[in-house]
Amino acid sequence: SAARYAAAAMECTAESKPCLACPACRKVMQDIHPDVTFVRDAEHKELSIDTVRAMRADAFIRPNEGRKKVYILPRGQDLGAPSQNALLKILEEPPEHVIFILATTEVHKLPATILSRCQRFDFKRITPEDICARLQYVAEHENITLDEDAAALIAKVADGALRDALSLLDRCCAVDEHITSEVVTKSAGLAGRDYLMRLSECIIKKDCASALGIINELHMNSCDMERLCSEFMFHLRDLMIVKTVKNADSILIATDDELKSLKALAEKLPLEGLLYDLNIIEDTFSQIKRSSNKRIPLEMAFVKLCSESLDSENDALLRRISALEAKLASGNFTAASSTVPVEN
Repeated sequence: SAARYAAAAMECTAESKPCLACPACRKVMQDIHPDVTFVRDAEHKELSIDTVRAMRADAFIRPNEGRKKVYILPRGQDLGAPSQNALLKILEEPPEHVIFILATTEVHKLPATILSRCQRFDFKRITPEDICARLQYVAEHENITLDEDAAALIAKVADGALRDALSLLDRCCAVDEHITSEVVTKSAGLAGRDYLMRLSECIIKKDCASALGIINELHMNSCDMERLCSEFMFHLRDLMIVKTVKNADSILIATDDELKSLKALAEKLPLEGLLYDLNIIEDTFSQIKRSSNKRIPLEMAFVKLCSESLDSENDALLRRISALEAKLASGNFTAASSTVPVEN
């Protein structure tokens, strides 16, 4: 979208660019301008070298009716090595009437030789407050009732992407015109705070059976296991923030009641344990993406989290020692009784 507006500004004939009202702007926004081309390859995911070569040959032809010829590559990271080399040739000595716009979310996949010949503009994530405000604006104009906590939950799921937030809002509208946090939870396939809290309590109490029972319940209710793993990972991250940041409410997206619950739960978990749990869940999230059965890796992870004796790594041993020291310091430690044989 930003690339299209930039192209409109280059072709606009008004003083204020882009005006979005002149014939040139309207043609660009409708994708019918002869001098603005979206470079796509319908047959392949990656842009083929033939597609790039055709674009390169066309680039030397003067504009038909505009001032510039603009080529937009919507997925710049999809350039294969041969296509990158073909594009590099024209980037080194481009015609003065040609502009290339590479839009990408994975700029690290572009080689340094191409990046060094481009002006780079990094877009930042949109703040949750701005997303919530925009959602409320859209809801008001569409006659939708959107609760504040529901808007905050949508903003959290969107993770800084307004387009994803609006897409989720649209899905929620199909369920109910009065959008609550429950509607958002159902539409997004989320587990909800209560399940996350219960799973955390299972880890604290080392209750493996209850944890697996909760996962089974969610699975039977068609909860996506990959989404559940992602939710729990961010839930542990929230606990880590609460544990380490004084004003956690400035970072977290949570209601006052949720923040209180997080603080109460964080007091029961040592920081070493939280970091260990985060590592386990993060590794599990990577495994789930490659697994044919997404439920099994998650169950294995919670068995491991609820049974520390299964882990013999140094970090696990240090955490167990830390737990023993905490019990000794609080006076809640009771040594196991032993019988010493006495000879007569």
